[in-house]
Amino acid sequence: MHADTYYNLSFTGSVAGTGTMDLNPTAGTITITLTNNTNLNGSSQSSDDNLIAGLLFNLNNKPTSAVTLTGTSGTLVNISASKSHSAIADPDTTDTIDHWGVSNNTTTGQICLEAAGSCAVGSQPDDLILTDETNYYVNPSVLNHDPSILGTGTFIIKIPGLNADSTVVSTDVSVIYGTSGSKEDVTVTPGTPPAATPEPASLLLVGSSLLGAAGALRRKMRPKLSC
Repeated sequence: MHADTYYNLSFTGSVAGTGTMDLNPTAGTITITLTNNTNLNGSSQSSDDNLIAGLLFNLNNKPTSAVTLTGTSGTLVNISASKSHSAIADPDTTDTIDHWGVSNNTTTGQICLEAAGSCAVGSQPDDLILTDETNYYVNPSVLNHDPSILGTGTFIIKIPGLNADSTVVSTDVSVIYGTSGSKEDVTVTPGTPPAATPEPASLLLVGSSLLGAAGALRRKMRPKLSC
């Protein structure tokens, strides 16, 4: 077993947001979260350029074969109208997140995670990540790519050849936004993985140990009776 390597992400520009990258050499995976914090209720209409469409990154060692996307999660919504400051995100319970795809460049080793472009699945770009707001002021380019992932999307990528010495090249990470393939630099900093929640069996074991220790202490402190 080897501890995960964890990173925090932040970016500003046409799209602003945060994220995390969790390298797990034991499982051979990287788990990526991307959160959109862009203001889509401003004084002028926002476009799909304000939606997150993907991430490009490199590891210090190239994957030994093709990477695969093994898991995605997030809440899907549709923008119901495009009116001045009154567009609303309606829950979409009939669709699934099925436009994100991955690939890796066999020459450079760059890994692409994307919902719009050559790495994506399907023809019409959907499932881009939309900021979580009460109201939106957006143009038809956002409506044309419904459904969107609301707030945060999570993606798990299987990376052949990932090992305990693998790291993300922090100076070579870019977020993709919109449907044109535009990108901007991401600031990458070391982070700390969230504390694991103990399993119920582990909690029971800890509780039993504490009770046993308390009983032993009481027996030790009990006064001895004189004969």
